[in-house]
Amino acid sequence: MKTPFALIHPAASGRRFMWGLFLGNIIWQSAQADAGDGVQEISLGWHSITPARAGAYQPAGDDDLLRELRGYNYVMKIGRNHDIESVYVSGKNGSGKGLNPLFSPLMAGAASGLDAQTVQATWPSLNIKGKVRGKQAVRILGGLLPRIAAVHGMAPERFRNILETDVTAWLDASGRLFFAETPPAISYASSEQAGPFPVDNPVVFDLSKTFHLHSRPGSKKLVYLDFTGHLVIGTAWNTAYGKAAIDAPPFDLNGDPTVFDEKEQEWIQRVWQRVAEDYSSFDVDITTEEPAEANLLRVDAEDQAYGTRALITKDVLNCVCGGVSFLGVFDLLNPKYKPSWIFYDRLGTGNEKFVADSVSHEIGHSLGLSHDGTSTSQYYRGHGGGATGWASIMGVGYFKNLVQWSRGEYPDANNKEDDISIIQSHGAKLRPDDIGDTVEKASLLTGQADSAGQVAVEQAGVIERRGDVDYFVFASSAGSVELHISPARHGPNLDILAELYNSSGELLVSSNPAGSLDAHISELLPSGTYYLKVTGVGKQASGSDPGYPYYGSIGQYRLGGSYIRYTEVPPVARATGNPQAGVAPLAVSFSSDGSVDAPDIVSYFWDFGDGTMASDIRNPVHTYKNAGTYEANLKVTGKSGLTGTKSVKINVVAGDPAMTLQIGQLALSPLGSADRVWVIVGVVNGNRQIISNATVKGKWSGIVEGEGSVVTNASGLAAILSPPLGEGGGTLTFTVVDVSRDDYTYVPGNDLATQVSISK
Repeated sequence: MKTPFALIHPAASGRRFMWGLFLGNIIWQSAQADAGDGVQEISLGWHSITPARAGAYQPAGDDDLLRELRGYNYVMKIGRNHDIESVYVSGKNGSGKGLNPLFSPLMAGAASGLDAQTVQATWPSLNIKGKVRGKQAVRILGGLLPRIAAVHGMAPERFRNILETDVTAWLDASGRLFFAETPPAISYASSEQAGPFPVDNPVVFDLSKTFHLHSRPGSKKLVYLDFTGHLVIGTAWNTAYGKAAIDAPPFDLNGDPTVFDEKEQEWIQRVWQRVAEDYSSFDVDITTEEPAEANLLRVDAEDQAYGTRALITKDVLNCVCGGVSFLGVFDLLNPKYKPSWIFYDRLGTGNEKFVADSVSHEIGHSLGLSHDGTSTSQYYRGHGGGATGWASIMGVGYFKNLVQWSRGEYPDANNKEDDISIIQSHGAKLRPDDIGDTVEKASLLTGQADSAGQVAVEQAGVIERRGDVDYFVFASSAGSVELHISPARHGPNLDILAELYNSSGELLVSSNPAGSLDAHISELLPSGTYYLKVTGVGKQASGSDPGYPYYGSIGQYRLGGSYIRYTEVPPVARATGNPQAGVAPLAVSFSSDGSVDAPDIVSYFWDFGDGTMASDIRNPVHTYKNAGTYEANLKVTGKSGLTGTKSVKINVVAGDPAMTLQIGQLALSPLGSADRVWVIVGVVNGNRQIISNATVKGKWSGIVEGEGSVVTNASGLAAILSPPLGEGGGTLTFTVVDVSRDDYTYVPGNDLATQVSISK
């Protein structure tokens, strides 16, 4: 049976790509089908078609090449003159467990889901001695530069520019890009001072927990901050620096590397605090507890539990640099490009902030980020001063208090990469929202009330993404309300805007003081229900200070203060159900958590909307046996007899996974010199079978913005063309918004991926 085709004509690039049903596992072997070969078993990977075998593709033809491809899953590349230029063979029909990224290994840096496997398995053979940089590296790569750039997730022009202008950028023997950082003692320390910054002292943890700290326990992604020393053998670092074994000693300030004294342990905890804040928006556990080596390794493309080691040690590589790290290797299968190195003895003789900023910076390289610089410098050193003095993590943040992720919105920026999108493309997704982002989902602002009814508030939250808002709700008697919201004590990323609303949605007061990252609400209020809104903001330009956007204003905050408790206000019900859609029989966990006045609610009443018996349990679990759309209603009753109600809709489809929709593959075409790119979305059902005639809706963001909606073809593929990209650089991201087809239910929780990015 022949593989079905979908012929697409990207007008801007002048290329045509022919896609077969791409179901096989991607395994790269360098292969070329020579003229006249009697191919009995086709090897997997790209096959260049020699002139003797090339020819115009005839859809109805049955030439030797097409006969040989029968029974295989493949991608065929058709040139301007309709000549078959090459074929990518991914496997035999039926050999795959699911859909893999559609495009060739040339776009592995942008493909979602199997990036690491593709990059690792398709690397071209190079013969570089030791390491090279600059124009020499460009000359050595020659015609392979576009290919090497693509597997780094970059356009050729961007990759060439980094090699030619960034003196810290090197290629190792295999052509993998790494950065060896200029130490601050050489470039900056003579002209600038780090701090002091107007922030209060950090929390110091129990010293017995120094080597057991976790920022997000249970996360599948790990970054291990290794202060205890490590022996490195068999890695690309050994090859690049000509050392068979690299014995990295422990971090040591007191002259005794065998013991960590109290001062050293406090220093380690403060470094951990800073790095944990930089990555607090991501589903990544920053830890000082050494994991089993298996928990850092990625064994195959299906393995979603992995990480990397950040080795804080002395300059054992003799590179006279602050740290080194390979680019985009966090999610690779091959561990040879790890760890990332941070040399504390080159960073102000162990300056706490220098080291912490360097750790976040080097891990950023591992997650695919290159340097934030200007037209005259590989590093941007920031601007402004005091609490709101700003710099980017991938520039130099040593001398500024507010150090954030960036997309090049500072003066004379030479790097427009979307840091947050690129980090996610290498496996470190944004963490789920911890606090409700609407009034209806507001979290109860709780605390301990004293005998006078004064409620002392102490809570915490995280602004996970640009535009995220956190809502808190409380009922107060007439009197004074004092609320203080502050970012992380050390190394904050978040500039806070706080707003207070009444139950009618009227804004009463807001706070975002100039020159401060904190917010403070102090107001005399009548009795009623109130909502506190917390979000991240930027800073307007003023005079010579260009300010900063709200893009990187994400991170942790603490909320403290007090209000007067008032129990005669009707309770406010909050109802949630998880999941809210699925296949029958569907078990839904309902929750009333967050209902206001919870301590004085005397009863809960759930009507599940399907004619079954109601429940008076606070957080019940109910199973919907039949398909349909249901409205579950919660009624809460307070001591005063007053009530509050809330409902949640549940959509249940017939118990057949074949009637569900999910994303089975998501990939962007290579940038090359084209003015536009294609995104290919593969839609399957719950049985991993391709689904045609499904409408895929998505949006473009980053370099350009736009929306697209395309129906999948017979191969279950939808190709959506981006708007023109223009001349500027940056990151282009495509996000799937919805997938629909009559009688089917889209289950986004089963998607292989919903977002994919590429840098220009």
